[in-house]
Amino acid sequence: PAFTDPDALLGTPFYMAPEQLTDTASERSDVYGLAAVLYEFLSLRHYLDRGTGPARELQPLFRQIVNLEPLPADDQRDELGRRVPRELAAIAARGLAKDPNLRTQSAELFANALQGWLEGTCTEKCPSSMLLRGIHAWRKTLQNHPMPTTLLSMAVAATFLLSVAFTFSHFLGSL
Repeated sequence: PAFTDPDALLGTPFYMAPEQLTDTASERSDVYGLAAVLYEFLSLRHYLDRGTGPARELQPLFRQIVNLEPLPADDQRDELGRRVPRELAAIAARGLAKDPNLRTQSAELFANALQGWLEGTCTEKCPSSMLLRGIHAWRKTLQNHPMPTTLLSMAVAATFLLSVAFTFSHFLGSL
């Protein structure tokens, strides 16, 4: 029977967590690999890619894994100029934290974060998160209660327009 050498590195080098190279792997190491795949899926680039791709030889690649911080996934744009949603980029970034203690603590929590994003209840805090959650909640309410939500939306819009008109007329009157 064949046995694995206890000193051998196990894993796919392009998706290994920094601690796998210097310490002991844990469930958080698996989260790192998942986040690396998510990053690649979202941005269509490897998380270590700086234009020339990650290093192709093991020792330079290992140095990149330990020392190189990934560019934010939402900085990447596809050929049509579209960006990765900030919340998804934040989920990937948290999974790619170099320090395992700062990383998403389990694959289950990582999956929950992704599920939350799909459901519009993402807990990752980004500048646009509150607005997006509000829009998502309004859309869900509109689907469940179309008539009252439409009437309320029209009342809010009318109030806003009247206040702008009043402020503008008051401003012109003071000139």
